[in-house]
Amino acid sequence: PFVNLGFDQKAGPEGLPTFDAKQKFKHANKEISWARKPEWKDGQLYATVFSAVNSVNYLHKVITVDSPRDLPVSLGSDDGIKVFLNGKQILANNIGRGAEPDQEKITLNLRKGENFLLLKIHNGSGLSGFYFKADAKSKLLPAIATELSAPKGSFAVEFSAKAKENRKARVFWKDKKNNGFDSKRSSPEVMIEKSDGWKTYRFDFVSAEDLTGLRFQPGGEVFVKSIRVYRNEVPVKLSFENALATFSQNGYPVASAVDGKLAAAGNGWAIAPQMGKAHFASFQTKRDLLFKNGSELTFTLKQEFNGGQHALGRFRLAVTDAPRPVSFGISPETSAIFAVALDKRTPQQKKKLSDTFKNTDPDRIKLSKALEQARKSLPEDPRLKQLQDKLSLASTPLPLPPRIASLRRDLELSKGQLLKKRIVGAQDLAWAIINTPAFLFNR
Repeated sequence: PFVNLGFDQKAGPEGLPTFDAKQKFKHANKEISWARKPEWKDGQLYATVFSAVNSVNYLHKVITVDSPRDLPVSLGSDDGIKVFLNGKQILANNIGRGAEPDQEKITLNLRKGENFLLLKIHNGSGLSGFYFKADAKSKLLPAIATELSAPKGSFAVEFSAKAKENRKARVFWKDKKNNGFDSKRSSPEVMIEKSDGWKTYRFDFVSAEDLTGLRFQPGGEVFVKSIRVYRNEVPVKLSFENALATFSQNGYPVASAVDGKLAAAGNGWAIAPQMGKAHFASFQTKRDLLFKNGSELTFTLKQEFNGGQHALGRFRLAVTDAPRPVSFGISPETSAIFAVALDKRTPQQKKKLSDTFKNTDPDRIKLSKALEQARKSLPEDPRLKQLQDKLSLASTPLPLPPRIASLRRDLELSKGQLLKKRIVGAQDLAWAIINTPAFLFNR
């Protein structure tokens, strides 16, 4: 084994595109060579064949095929495992576990002729082993594969196809980190319906890494006339500002509905005690966005009031491309007040207009927020707090050493004895008499 080697440390044959059974490798002042293991059979679990801790063992297999094909493979490892096909890494799982069958399932995309399969088994501690099984007898399904270079993002693949029977189909993809097609990177199944005419089918998926290849795999015979690949824009999370509302409950301003926080209380838009009335809120995006040929918007509404009894009722969502600043406009109630002559407006109507202005004017809202922020107490200076703690510690009296405390007590006793010389003399005389041999014998 290659001892004292981590999972991601490269050594020996790792990454070599070919295989030479006579090749030797130097590691830790030792020479390591290949050893043939004809007794190791496919489909047999070898759970305890390795023993060195923090080490790596490499297993190599040459697979020869007459034509390009896919080969399903089942693997197990104790502990981590990496798989290389023709020098390219197609699987990596740094994990701690005991080896069992079917812990990893991958499909090898074999080329015509010789293919070089390399397994890297990393052992952390204890005994170690592996499992390998190639399903060469599995039924070959038709597939179309191609190399494709595209930045990460959202993709749509359209096929013009027809079939004599209903066929379930999927699209697989590979990327820069995973150089192989795998079920973990595949679209949802789409049914290719039985039809004599051509129909268009669409497969959607999102790749977190740059795309390097695609494969279309139906579950049987399918006729394909054309394939088109579309790359959508990378999904964008929108942030909002200038939150306005016709009414906000005390402690639950509408701005906190889009501040990105999810506090258990004091967060989100609420309208108590004005339930049962129509209310409006508007938000505008923090930056302008250009949607080419339109786009799909997804809104997430979180209604997590502790009591679970205050959900939105009969709500509507609307989107506008109106210029900034965006607002919900003037409510019918406010519009009606403007129809009343200025000198005939009631105090309640005047207050309503004033509140509407306060809650809808962007500049005033911004200034109000700035004023509220300025009124907040400054955060405690951590350096000042540290110095205060040191001063408090320095002001604490030091405890007296036991020896000093004992001497001070003796001193106080001596001072008391000097004030009572006659009593002390009598005590000393009595003590001397008590301890004489004659007294002790005649007592």
